[in-house]
Amino acid sequence: MKAKKRLAFSIKVFGERIKQLRLEHGYRQEDVADMMQIGRTTALNHENGNREPSYDDLYRYAALYGVTTDYLLGKSDERFPAAVAGAMAKYLKPTGDRRKDRERRLLYAKMMEIGLGLDNKGLEAIIKVGDVLPKALDEADSKKSS
Repeated sequence: MKAKKRLAFSIKVFGERIKQLRLEHGYRQEDVADMMQIGRTTALNHENGNREPSYDDLYRYAALYGVTTDYLLGKSDERFPAAVAGAMAKYLKPTGDRRKDRERRLLYAKMMEIGLGLDNKGLEAIIKVGDVLPKALDEADSKKSS
């Protein structure tokens, strides 16, 4: 039988961070268990450091709280890298074209939705795509109108 791949991290740090995030969001453990679609005992054991999360649970926690998996695992103290905040300001700056501004907001929201639950390297890759995508869309729009 093939051995199950294990995550490399401090289970104590993980438990402390998900508990802190739960309290900051005003959730009860029962609320988290329901939103995560896991048993209440499992959620409690995650917080207490008695049970390692599955990859799916780790991703769901990151998405639920809007943080990276690196933050949850104690590999980074940044909940969401500063580069993401800078990219957000860049892409959400109004252009004067309402349609283009709306499209950029929707595009950025989709990028962030994809980015939640990724590690910092994954987020950096999404930001690189975000750097070229608006320009590519602008070029495609100008070709259509000519």
